[in-house]
Amino acid sequence: MIYLSGDTYNSYKMSYNLFIQLEGYALNREKTDEENLVTEIFVYLLNSSKHLQKKFLSHLLADQRKSLKKKLLRQFRNPEIESQVPSGDSIFDISIYSKNSDERIIIENKVGSKPCIDQIRKYLKSNIGYVALLTPTNVNSVNQKNRRYLGHFCWKDVYKIIKKMYEKQGSEIMGEFMKYMEEKNMGPLSNFTEKEIANAATGYGFITKAEKFVEEVKCGVEPYLCETFNKGRSKIKLKSGNSNPDRLISYYFYPPPKGREKYRMYLGFGIQIYDDERPYFFIRIGVWTKKRRDIVEKDHEVREKAKKLKRKGWEQDKRYPEWILWKVFEMLSKKDADKLVKEMVNNTKNSIEKLRSIRLMESIRRALS
Repeated sequence: MIYLSGDTYNSYKMSYNLFIQLEGYALNREKTDEENLVTEIFVYLLNSSKHLQKKFLSHLLADQRKSLKKKLLRQFRNPEIESQVPSGDSIFDISIYSKNSDERIIIENKVGSKPCIDQIRKYLKSNIGYVALLTPTNVNSVNQKNRRYLGHFCWKDVYKIIKKMYEKQGSEIMGEFMKYMEEKNMGPLSNFTEKEIANAATGYGFITKAEKFVEEVKCGVEPYLCETFNKGRSKIKLKSGNSNPDRLISYYFYPPPKGREKYRMYLGFGIQIYDDERPYFFIRIGVWTKKRRDIVEKDHEVREKAKKLKRKGWEQDKRYPEWILWKVFEMLSKKDADKLVKEMVNNTKNSIEKLRSIRLMESIRRALS
């Protein structure tokens, strides 16, 4: 938060000056996190470009019904955009205030910390205006059934908006901010190059990009998992399964019903560098420990269902002291990264649906009971 008083505050109100804001930011020793820095620069850019304002507001209102979107865009034609605005015991990261009406859009910006659903609910309950959440990705997506909740937005999409403006206007600060966003993984996922894929086993650049790629897939899969296994009532607890010796970047979870962990059966997805030194995206179902593996392998019903899956391209991975059945998909460097993420999200959903259709999880639970 930036605290301003006296002449400094008045000069800020008259003309939003980036350096005045950053001076206050630097002098406030209690605030050193990057969220405030990002907030200040972005608000400066919004106040510096009417075109960027319009595009950003259109983005925030994209999912609203046509008549409401048109009305709000008209009301926010010449908005007053401020950062770190105090209101009662709250401080709004970004406030977009309409000079033509009493409407306001409050934006909660999160960069290095998880979104707080209680904060969003508090803003909505106060009925002070429309509310939006802005984060690097849709991880821990916050959904609220409230007509004043505009939604959960991603910095990578804002990056694309800024980039288009940068290409038209050539603002140096916009360009530097985009570089900063790229460094902080706030920009869009870049495509894998053939060199990165060919040298995945030794290349640090690939690992960093692969981690972000799997995170993006996780964001796309989470709503489906929540709806499929918990009927939308609560989130599925996805655990990181990263392992350097196994050259593995993954997430896994224990599928419900209650008491699932005693079976030690899990579903997982991610990227693994395989025996040919190339990376593959995978979906797998497994059972921990050699003892349980032996039980599952001897079960006739499980074996028959596993055979069906093998005819559909699934394989049994016998490199570990556990029972694993998995399906792998090639990582192609020529594909657009965003399209590749969507493809792997769909592959994950379709693979899990196949497991559910033959009721393999039920057979494994019965064998281990």
